[in-house]
Amino acid sequence: MPTLFKNGRVTIPKKVRDEAGIHPGDTVEVRATASGGAYVEKVSTHSVRSRNAALSKRRSKR
Repeated sequence: MPTLFKNGRVTIPKKVRDEAGIHPGDTVEVRATASGGAYVEKVSTHSVRSRNAALSKRRSKR
């Protein structure tokens, strides 16, 4: 069973990473659930690029 470390890191078990297609360097999104759990989802490269572009535009407007 994974353990949460003091710095907020948690190791996702290899079996779960393999089944979810998560690899070192991938971006994942972590969200809290209404029942008090957590949901981890691999974010597509396209989504990351779109988000970074939007953030870059927002910064340049300030």
